[in-house]
Amino acid sequence: MDQVPILDYVPDKTIHLVDYAPYWKSKVKPRGFKEFCEMFDEPHMDPWELKNFDRHTGDINQLVWAKNTITDNGAISMLKNTWNNAGSAVGIMNHIVISPNGCSTTITSATGTSAITTLSVAALPAALADNDQLTIGYGGANPQTVQVNNGAGYAIGATSITIDSFTPPVNYPIGTALVLIPKVTDNPSSVSGSQDSGALSGGAFTFNATTGLGNRNVVIVYTFVGTSGNAGTYREAYTSNAGTIASNSTASHVIFPGFVLDASTNEQITLTEKT
Repeated sequence: MDQVPILDYVPDKTIHLVDYAPYWKSKVKPRGFKEFCEMFDEPHMDPWELKNFDRHTGDINQLVWAKNTITDNGAISMLKNTWNNAGSAVGIMNHIVISPNGCSTTITSATGTSAITTLSVAALPAALADNDQLTIGYGGANPQTVQVNNGAGYAIGATSITIDSFTPPVNYPIGTALVLIPKVTDNPSSVSGSQDSGALSGGAFTFNATTGLGNRNVVIVYTFVGTSGNAGTYREAYTSNAGTIASNSTASHVIFPGFVLDASTNEQITLTEKT
């Protein structure tokens, strides 16, 4: 944590911030915690207010305002309280839920390398909206973003997609993956046809408290065992706080080309969540 600025509380209610440059350089001195917070515009800055007070009278003896920076240990603890098997007062994300509803397909005609506005595709497994963005070459060496542009979108089963003019950097061959990019506002109220991992045990989570921004992570591993009861092709996965997805129950979401579960196949999912 950063060095904490100390605010001496004096009888006339004046706040004195000791040796803290942003306070002294500010034209309008903060008079409360809210104003103190507004002095800063920094990533990973989490202000704290501590009050030392007389337990008999309730009078405040001293205020301490601290500009906290998330530490490596703090970051890994934050991960543990979001994705874990137990130990949080809120609904932690200890489920992986897969479903067949993500829109991923493949192209059925090579693109060439000249500008194109149409893609021939294997029948869409889910509807697309106008302006939806997809990745062509998903999982390959030359992924590119294309955007639907037909004014209305496409229904399940469509085999041709009109897109904004696009010049392929390589000749994408037949069978190249075409995958819908998840929307930022993605927060489904329900997901049909899903399969749940169940509440994961502690052994599913490996926490790595390495240093550096974006390097702390938790790796979550689970194997879905194929049976006759869950046979199908699955194209998306969520981390969730429940086996049945409802609004505000998911933390992360991925759409992928698809894997098959049946009585003779299993699928291991490995997720890495970073901070």
